[in-house]
Amino acid sequence: MKVKVYRAATDPTCETRISVGGGPKTGGYYCTFRGDRLGCVYALEEALLALKRTDDDFPVSPEIRKIGDTSN
Repeated sequence: MKVKVYRAATDPTCETRISVGGGPKTGGYYCTFRGDRLGCVYALEEALLALKRTDDDFPVSPEIRKIGDTSN
């Protein structure tokens, strides 16, 4: 499966930002990253480990917090 990698301008609100998506119906996957490439690789590796440990019946999050939101 083909994967296209794109680099976007650095995001001033967070040092590392990655978006991954696509699939067989779209002809492949994409990975767009912002910031330091190796920092993004590390973040993806950590996220992948956490995702692999997550159950299939993991609930849908009711609200996704915005980057930089420190409120509870």
